[in-house]
Amino acid sequence: MRELLSNKKILIILIIMNTIFFGFSFLFLTYEYRKNENNYLNDLYKTKKKVYMNQLKVLNQHTDLLKSLLIDDKILKIIANAQNDFNTSRKELIDALYPKYMILKQYGAYQFHFHLPGGISFVRFHDLDIYGDKLFPYRTSIKYVQSTLKPYHGFETGKLVSGFRNVYPLVYNGKLIGSMEISFSMKRLVQYVFEQEYLAMIVKKEVLKNKLLPNAWSNYRICKLNPDYYICGNICKLFDHYYNINFNKKINTVENNLIFSYPLYNVEGKHEGYMLSVIPKKNIEAVYEIQHNYKTLLAFVILGYILVTGVLIFIYNYFKVKQKSQIDYLTKILNRSGCNAKIKTLGNYSVLMLDIDHFKKINDTYGHKVGDEVLKHFVEVVKGIIRKNDIFCRWGGEEFVIILPDTDIETAKIVAEKIRSTVEKETFPHNLHVTVSIGVSQKYKNFEKTLEMADLRLYNAKESGRNRVV
Repeated sequence: MRELLSNKKILIILIIMNTIFFGFSFLFLTYEYRKNENNYLNDLYKTKKKVYMNQLKVLNQHTDLLKSLLIDDKILKIIANAQNDFNTSRKELIDALYPKYMILKQYGAYQFHFHLPGGISFVRFHDLDIYGDKLFPYRTSIKYVQSTLKPYHGFETGKLVSGFRNVYPLVYNGKLIGSMEISFSMKRLVQYVFEQEYLAMIVKKEVLKNKLLPNAWSNYRICKLNPDYYICGNICKLFDHYYNINFNKKINTVENNLIFSYPLYNVEGKHEGYMLSVIPKKNIEAVYEIQHNYKTLLAFVILGYILVTGVLIFIYNYFKVKQKSQIDYLTKILNRSGCNAKIKTLGNYSVLMLDIDHFKKINDTYGHKVGDEVLKHFVEVVKGIIRKNDIFCRWGGEEFVIILPDTDIETAKIVAEKIRSTVEKETFPHNLHVTVSIGVSQKYKNFEKTLEMADLRLYNAKESGRNRVV
């Protein structure tokens, strides 16, 4: 029974070790999956940012080309004359450039704007009715260009829209006469830079709240991804719920969509918003493959855990059943089958064959129940005498066999005599006194021959008067 409990403890230990092993396997797979996915997404983010910056650079170069084609000496002279005759110069500039602006508009130019020194709006070709307002408080890019005489290509918010500005200084006869802006619409930027993706621009609420004109708010709405931002673009339709994600993370996953956020800074280097690129994960084959491989390996890990655990339980149950089949149901010691299994592992040994004297008389007189009690008590008495490594088994009925490993016949005889005398002195259930006859032999050829010799000597002990060792 102790062996059975010991095996159960071993089973529990093995299952715990198995669980720990496959638990670490799961953690390792998950770590590797996340590392591989993060590495790929970081590389993808960097690649797309590089494309994004390069395409903006190309767009800026195209705008530089437009500026050189549109602005000639005639146009500069008209603008220079605005200081003397504002209205006439305005009309001449409109007449000269409005047809060209209409062509630019067809190709996505949103703003075509001329400013006089001091940031005074001169001609807004995209809104001819608004002019003469001071732009410096709202448009730091114009102030920067007119004060440094350097062009500016970059992001900036405005009174009407926010976007990527291209502002150029205008110089005539060595003197600043104003500046010019060409800006492309958000739609054109999406088509030009990210043709196959969802793109939107978000701006901090605090940046816009004191800047936009009342009629400009229709260009913005609250961003579903973070309520602290206004959004220009239609990506919010992709999401079913509202969130409060951190765009500083650069890469976010929302409703199985990747969101890449590229920070936007104005001419003063102040952070004002982000350009967002949204890509459904299902459209990225590499991410799908990484996920698929992870799920496949995870399935193998789970299957392996179940299989190994099942095998351990099966082996335990197999040996448990086998061990039970080798245990005598009444006395809980080994039966004949169990004894034969144990003897296979031994080298030198001696054998005691025991038979309770006149046991049939006990059964006939007191009944089998009392006989069973006598047998169980007899086993307990003998177990108190022999060693733990001695093999004690019920051979059948009232016959028992004790195998003494690494024991010569003289020592075996001493053990047998101690058993005989102890049993003789013991008081058994129902105040019965029992004696035992014992045959002793040392290993001879094989177990069968040795047992045969012990059985013969047991027979001699019984024939010569019982209660004795031969």
